[in-house]
Amino acid sequence: MKIFNVVLIFLFFGIIFSIFYISKKKFKNIQKNEYFITVPGGLVWVVKYSSTHCSAKTPLLIVHGGPGMAHNYLLSLSQLAHDRPVIFYDQLGCGRSEKPNDNSLWNLSRFTQELKCVIEQLHLKEIHLLGHSWGGTIVSEYALTNPSNLRSLILASPYLSTKIWINDANALRSQLSDNVQIILKKGENSISKKYNEAIMIYYKKHFCRLNPWPKVLSSLLNDLHLPAYQIMWGSSDFIMNGNLKDFDNIENLSKIFCPVLLTCGRYDEATPSTMEYCLSKLKKGNLKVFEQSSHVAMLEETKNYLNFLKLYLNKIEPLE
Repeated sequence: MKIFNVVLIFLFFGIIFSIFYISKKKFKNIQKNEYFITVPGGLVWVVKYSSTHCSAKTPLLIVHGGPGMAHNYLLSLSQLAHDRPVIFYDQLGCGRSEKPNDNSLWNLSRFTQELKCVIEQLHLKEIHLLGHSWGGTIVSEYALTNPSNLRSLILASPYLSTKIWINDANALRSQLSDNVQIILKKGENSISKKYNEAIMIYYKKHFCRLNPWPKVLSSLLNDLHLPAYQIMWGSSDFIMNGNLKDFDNIENLSKIFCPVLLTCGRYDEATPSTMEYCLSKLKKGNLKVFEQSSHVAMLEETKNYLNFLKLYLNKIEPLE
């Protein structure tokens, strides 16, 4: 059901809540609950997976990448719900959330406030927080407020510095054939069919190395919310001229006091060398590199990723 239909139905009956309960579904001993939550700028869609058996384990809240993508590609992580509740949400403008026509909404401060609203309205007294790629940007900002409810932070292939990200991307691009490099360089300001074909060569090396790509990943890129991406990031993967152009949180990582896990793939856009540098800034940090993966290790090495994450979380919070 489309978001505006849901909203109209509730308004028609005169019932206004900050959290809209939508459905409850069970599968393989996992219960699925969906909601809409009011955040600055509109409504975001939230889904919670939890075991049908009682579990007092601290929930894992997952923040997807982008800007402009949805949560779907991360759903393999819902398998962790056998141990603890696992919660996803689509950021405003993405997936099943509202898509307001207001370009002033696309900024890091509002997305960080959005995360805070989700946590508060779900009454999460303690959480483990995982952010992938751009999601790592958001959760790092949230963690820097030193919230008392943050049990641990997982930065999965995170984007933490625009300057370093662009430098790494250009270094990876330089390893491609001369012809592909020329096409990518020419297409930085005017996207063409040739550019799209060339960027897929880059993506298949450094975004997802599975062949063929999972359908969820292909549809994710096709459904990208362009206003958020272009306003915040810019015109192409290698040109940053959006409002994140000066973003850099790496030096601030030392101000995060909870345990922090960094993960990346061996062939990742978030390069292992950059993750090592980030690790050096953390007070309580660990790094795991997945050797057969690039940017989406939870898809490329799902079993290994899930097993490692489960062990890590249970080490911080042993199963009772």
